[in-house]
Amino acid sequence: MARTLLFILIGALCCACRQGGTSSAQGADTIDVRLAVLPVADCEPFVVAQRLGLYDSLGVKVHVKVYQSAMDIDTAVLRRRANMFFTDTVRLARLLEQKKDIRVARQFPARFQLLTMDSTVIYLKNLAFKTVAMTRHSAENRLFDNLIHQANIPDGDCFPIQVNDIDLRLQMLLQGHVTAAFLPSPQSDEALAAGAHRLVCADSVEQFVFAYRPTKKLSAAKLERVLRAYEMAKAGVPLK
Repeated sequence: MARTLLFILIGALCCACRQGGTSSAQGADTIDVRLAVLPVADCEPFVVAQRLGLYDSLGVKVHVKVYQSAMDIDTAVLRRRANMFFTDTVRLARLLEQKKDIRVARQFPARFQLLTMDSTVIYLKNLAFKTVAMTRHSAENRLFDNLIHQANIPDGDCFPIQVNDIDLRLQMLLQGHVTAAFLPSPQSDEALAAGAHRLVCADSVEQFVFAYRPTKKLSAAKLERVLRAYEMAKAGVPLK
């Protein structure tokens, strides 16, 4: 039920973002935080907080936009279409090479699942000469490198495929276009329900990050309110 609710909430918000682009631009002067997130469980509380009106109740104007890939979020940040965003420490380091003003609001463990639909792939060593879909230059890419090394697969004998769009990556796995794929929740839940099996569920040495670019409207107090709304939505705690 919770997984279904997450799909409904994120799907509705994606549609609202696509349909409401003009109105959000017109109301840009009233927005304190333009928040860029992915359709993943770690970002779900941001979506829920908006739908419950928690941001408004806490006195901060937030526009949440769901992007399908980390690369799209990077572009939004660099072009100042977003001033707060979800990323990981590998991609953050690349962003910092271009924009020195980015700051970290919060870090937490980056957990990934590596899934396959191929019944002949039981162990990591079975990925030799197979394809693995992921976001390149990311925490999951770093984890992939470590896992392949641990499995004693020679460099170049396992083929990383760049599929930045998370939902597309899921479909490619389900349709057999790639042997395995790194998927977050809830996409990993859908893959498991469709018959995939888990090769790895592990924390990367890297971290997930909520980061931001300081602006006149995004004060420290408003940033704290956004994070408070996130924690309230995550815990299911009603606003008092």
